[in-house]
Amino acid sequence: MDCHAFRKNHAGFVDDTLSAIDIVAGQRHLTECEDCQRYDTMVRRALLVFRNLPTIEPSAQFSERLNARLREAKNTPEVEWRIRGPGLGAFAAAALGVVALGYLTTFAFDIAGPRPLLAFAPVVATQPEAVPSPMTSSAIAASMSMGIPAWPAMLMVEQATAQFTSAQYQLTSWGR
Repeated sequence: MDCHAFRKNHAGFVDDTLSAIDIVAGQRHLTECEDCQRYDTMVRRALLVFRNLPTIEPSAQFSERLNARLREAKNTPEVEWRIRGPGLGAFAAAALGVVALGYLTTFAFDIAGPRPLLAFAPVVATQPEAVPSPMTSSAIAASMSMGIPAWPAMLMVEQATAQFTSAQYQLTSWGR
């Protein structure tokens, strides 16, 4: 049991209304934690002082006087209480203060002053020249043996060039 759980269940621990397991856990925690020992001692001493106070006996006419006052309060008209907030003058002063604060802030930080002109150097974009791939030449077809069909390889080489070029500018799912 930690200190938080002990203090949360301390009322039940003192009154002996917890389960046996929780009481034993609380007693074990008291042997280990000095802060909770001081807390437990303080609460138990306060309870002893409170329990040893003399009992207060009301006078014999107490209940009669109380009932008479309750009847009297029931028969009197209710007093309406109004809660007044700030008046119009206070609202106007607050609004004027906010406007003045904004005005002073504007001039303190020179928000209304002229802005410097920002000029950036011109950017010229050009498209690179397309370089023909050496793989699409007729030399690859001549180097193929007669048993392998050449047209699927040629088609794949042509498409690969376009996909490799586009991979420079955007990420495709297979080119990561």
